[in-house]
Amino acid sequence: MNADFKRIYFIRFASNFCQASFFPFFAVWLMKEKLFLATGSAVIVSIGIFSTRLCAPFLSSHVKKYDKKYSIFFALCLLLGLYSALFFLATYKIHDMALWVTVSFLIGGALSMNSLSLLSYLAIHQDEHNHHRGFSFINMALNLSSGLGPFLGAITLAFDKTIFPLIPILFAMLSMGVVFFLNHDRVFSRTVTKINEKTFSAGGPQFLFFICINMMTFVAYAQFYDVFPLYAFHYLNEKTIGLLFIISSVVIVIVQFPMNRLLLNFSNQFSMLLSNAILAIGTLLFIAASEKWLMVCILGVVLISMAEVMYAPMYQTLAVQLYQPNNPVRALAIQSFSWGVAEAVATFLGIVVVGAGYGYVSFILGGIAAVMVGVFVFGKRACSVSITSY
Repeated sequence: MNADFKRIYFIRFASNFCQASFFPFFAVWLMKEKLFLATGSAVIVSIGIFSTRLCAPFLSSHVKKYDKKYSIFFALCLLLGLYSALFFLATYKIHDMALWVTVSFLIGGALSMNSLSLLSYLAIHQDEHNHHRGFSFINMALNLSSGLGPFLGAITLAFDKTIFPLIPILFAMLSMGVVFFLNHDRVFSRTVTKINEKTFSAGGPQFLFFICINMMTFVAYAQFYDVFPLYAFHYLNEKTIGLLFIISSVVIVIVQFPMNRLLLNFSNQFSMLLSNAILAIGTLLFIAASEKWLMVCILGVVLISMAEVMYAPMYQTLAVQLYQPNNPVRALAIQSFSWGVAEAVATFLGIVVVGAGYGYVSFILGGIAAVMVGVFVFGKRACSVSITSY
């Protein structure tokens, strides 16, 4: 691995703290600061989450047009300014819902641009046969910060809730410093660029079927990262919840590469069936969240983390390979959008039902969504593209 790829993996790790340290406890923070009740918090948080994915298709042409180094830096500058604005709104107890929704939406858009630019940088600068390996590395960096981020957020929230928004500000600044050392984009043939820019394609029937699978998986995914912290807040303290995210990161780091090497011996259909079955079981175990049943929650975290190791790099690789005509930036943008729709809807409904005292319903629906992936994959062999071995 050359120095440039080490930098992009570090930026993925550090910049993800801007989301991972904040969004899992965003609703909890809003309510602890007495800024909004459960429903208002659900709207603000789900709008932000939806925006992290919604903006991807609309930003794809701009990300493709400009040097990825510059688009990454621009996105981080936006995050720095927007989280500073959020800190200002909270400090002066401004309760204007429209203003909070706007800032949350723009933060999501900046996160979307940053993520799409980073993934596009990787797809462009690595040869196609190395995509799965590259996405595995970048997902490991992402998932490591996705575990450490919530833990840091939980500790900060327990220590002093007023400085909670300062975490993403610090990590945005850290990431910006590393961006300066990235390489500029490689130059491709003008003919290919013109073909891709002239016409818009939905990606073909195989790609669209695959996107539906993505959405169902992410309904289940949202239960842990976006709904569980608020649900568990009534039964567990912030440090315990944060430690569960640390456990998730440790599991991912340990099993990421052995698991992906093992799955190369099986078909994509089998990997999807297995990962979503494990995801469904892990999601349902969260219903038992309490100090008494803490080991059950830990088992749920381990299962969900193992499932994510299986499906995350595979889904990204398949998105690039299944999209027709070939356009990695647009394929990843549409995939990101589909994730956002599923995650935002699941998060909004989850926070609302948790606020109403029926949080277990959200986990049941998440488990059903993961099971439905198995039903669809078993009934239709659409994802038949093989993943290149390491």
